[in-house]
Amino acid sequence: QKVNTECRFGMKINLEPYTKEGLENREKDENYVLEDASEYEYTLRGILVHNGTTTSGHYYSFIKDDRTNKWYQFNDDKISEFDENNIPEQCFGGYRLIQYKSNPRYIEKTFSAYMLFYSKDIKNTNILPDKMETEESKISAELLNNVYMENVQFLKEKYLFSSEYMDFIENLTMSHEIES
Repeated sequence: QKVNTECRFGMKINLEPYTKEGLENREKDENYVLEDASEYEYTLRGILVHNGTTTSGHYYSFIKDDRTNKWYQFNDDKISEFDENNIPEQCFGGYRLIQYKSNPRYIEKTFSAYMLFYSKDIKNTNILPDKMETEESKISAELLNNVYMENVQFLKEKYLFSSEYMDFIENLTMSHEIES
């Protein structure tokens, strides 16, 4: 039987209490609290959901775009924006309320989070120089032209020798009969 017991999880998690150092420090002093645990903080970035039973079902995912701070649902070939406030309803499992012949009933959800993806929070440290050395004026016109021409040549060869192009040419020539 597939377990759909409600299991809550946070948008952030601090793993310091579960590290070797954290366990050792709490073994020595059960009231131990690390003053700056930011090194161990992780943020939820993705959720893989299973909908179904142990013998059949379907997987889809929710993924956060860090550039826009928006969540998206990826379900086969459909991608749609997703409100992160719906994560508990869509991912925690448990029961949901339905109306059955005008009587409210709770039924077990068949969908719940199967796997969570967290990534480590990086402190805002300035690891890049104040001014990047990528200004076009610092790259010679000759070098830019050479790179451009190499890229054009690469793309020509990529498409010219691709199996899709060969299939296209074959279909094109076969569809036009040549008169003798």
